[in-house]
Amino acid sequence: MAEYPWLEDIYKEIAMLRQKPEEVLHMFSEALKIMDRNTVHYMIEEQQKELEEQLEKLKEQQKKSEEQQKELKEQQKLLSEKDQEIHAKDKTIQSMNQKLDIQQQEIEALKKQLAALQKQEI
Repeated sequence: MAEYPWLEDIYKEIAMLRQKPEEVLHMFSEALKIMDRNTVHYMIEEQQKELEEQLEKLKEQQKKSEEQQKELKEQQKLLSEKDQEIHAKDKTIQSMNQKLDIQQQEIEALKKQLAALQKQEI
């Protein structure tokens, strides 16, 4: 002991533990309680991290969904505008067809007048 004076306290503690072995069990029991408590805290922290990661993924998915909905609304607006253009062009075509029908009727009437005039000249 003279060579290692810093070990004296350790030797005394070992001697005491040899006389009272129940102290070893008590120390072991306390150590297990501390380990159990630490394990529970670790598991809670891990679950918390996992939950936060899942929430972050959910937020990202929600953001993507909102962007897709916005894009869909824009496409629906464009489609509606195209439908209006098509409807306007259909009206224009109908109007032109009506004018064409009227012009054809006028042409037919003029042909009949021309035919009648030609018969009178003969």
